[in-house]
Amino acid sequence: MDASSNSFNSLLWTLVLVGSAAFLVVEAAVAFVAFRRRRTPQLEHPSRMFEAVWMLTPAVLLVGLVGWSAHILGGENGVGAGEPAVVVHVTGEGFAWKIAYEVTGADGTVGLVDAGFNQVHLPVGRPAKIVLASADLVHGFWVPQLRVKQDAIPGTTTSVRVQPMEAGEFNIVCATLCGDQHYAMRGFIHVESAEEFEQWLAAQ
Repeated sequence: MDASSNSFNSLLWTLVLVGSAAFLVVEAAVAFVAFRRRRTPQLEHPSRMFEAVWMLTPAVLLVGLVGWSAHILGGENGVGAGEPAVVVHVTGEGFAWKIAYEVTGADGTVGLVDAGFNQVHLPVGRPAKIVLASADLVHGFWVPQLRVKQDAIPGTTTSVRVQPMEAGEFNIVCATLCGDQHYAMRGFIHVESAEEFEQWLAAQ
């Protein structure tokens, strides 16, 4: 799982629970008012205190949830803003993901190493930056297990940061309908030890 997965999960379940509770409270209030209206047709003006609580409670909850969401999402998927250990370029091309890695040469210049299609390798426990682009249409780069979802847009680049904390193989899915072979636009992220990753990268 990604280092920020627990935070994402906590935020997701909090939103579900708060939304469900708000729905039940509002529906109960509507049912209560409808029942009271049948017995007492005259409208009763609620107290000022009730109106204040009814308005301020959801406002405070929403502000708190927005602040929490901004805190988690503001750091590019919850990963710190420090220098990433790995920078990988992923380009949607046709119905596949073209992969390339940034490497620094002996003279200090940064170049790209072509790593083929659809297979991304990342070292476990180290932050990585995935730079997204598209050579044709809008594609949706989605890795559900790592809580990563970002569009790859023609003519520009976007990026996401991840820090996978468990070794394993995770599906890359295109989450945007991009043509008649959209269903086949699949790839994998292989999370492995730092040694295995370095050996793989050196072999490219």
